[in-house]
Amino acid sequence: MSQLLRLIKNILVAFAIASSAVAVIGEENDQFCECSPSKFEWKMDFSGTCPPNLMATGPSSGIQDVWCIISNGGINDNLVPVKVVNVHIHELNRNLEIIGGSSTDVNLQDGDSFVYESIVSDATGTDVVGAMQMELVGENSEGITVYNESILRYTNKCTIYPFIEGDILGWSIFTNLGPAQKEACPLVSDAPSATSRMPSKSPAETPTITTMPSNYSTPSSNVVTAKTTKGKKSGRGKKSSKAKGNKSKKSKQ
Repeated sequence: MSQLLRLIKNILVAFAIASSAVAVIGEENDQFCECSPSKFEWKMDFSGTCPPNLMATGPSSGIQDVWCIISNGGINDNLVPVKVVNVHIHELNRNLEIIGGSSTDVNLQDGDSFVYESIVSDATGTDVVGAMQMELVGENSEGITVYNESILRYTNKCTIYPFIEGDILGWSIFTNLGPAQKEACPLVSDAPSATSRMPSKSPAETPTITTMPSNYSTPSSNVVTAKTTKGKKSGRGKKSSKAKGNKSKKSKQ
C-alpha cells in the first residue's frame, strides 16, 4: 500500500507542475469556469478496468487528463471486487489543494449506485474546483483489499461540460449528473441536454468520445449518498467575477 500511496503522490506532483504551466496561460485571459456537476451519481460496474477510461480528455474537452489504476498491492491477479466498502472523494482547487470531499463507509454490490454532492453546489464558494480524486476500496472473492484510485484534472473551460452521463472511470459509470451552477458556468443558461457536450468553438476542438458499451443500463434501486465536507483551505465565500460578459464565476490562478 505504501508503494501505491507514493505513486499517487508522484502523480499529484506531476499534475501540480502541469497545472502551474496552465496557470501562466490562464492568467492572460482569466477565463476559468466551473462547469462540473453539482451532484454525481455513479453506478458500480465491477467489470470495469482502467485504462481505458471511457470519457473525453484533452485540452479541447472539459477534462485535461485522467490517471486511474486498479490494484491490490501486487498480492495476486484477482482485481475484481465483490463489494466496495469505502468511498473517498477529494475535490481540489487549481493549485491541487483539497477544498472539499467525503469519506463514506458503504456496502456497494455490483450494480449499486453512489451519490456525491459536489461543493460546486455551494454557489457562495471562492475556489474553482480544478480536480477530483476518488478512491474506491473493495474486497475480492478471497477477502483481499482491492483499490480503484483515480485523479482527473479539469480544463475549467467555459465552452464545454467535463462529463456526460455514460462516461466510465474504472468501476464507476456516470449515470446521473446534477446541473452546474449558473453563476459559475455560462453554459447553464443554454439548457443543454444531458447527453451532449456543449459546445466546441470549432470542429477542430471537438473531443473524441468513446461509444458506450451495448450492455449499459440504468442505475439500480440501491443508492448510497455521501455527506460532503469542506476542506480547511477552501475559504469558500463569495466567488469573484472578473471575466467579461455572462461568464460570471471565474477565478484567476
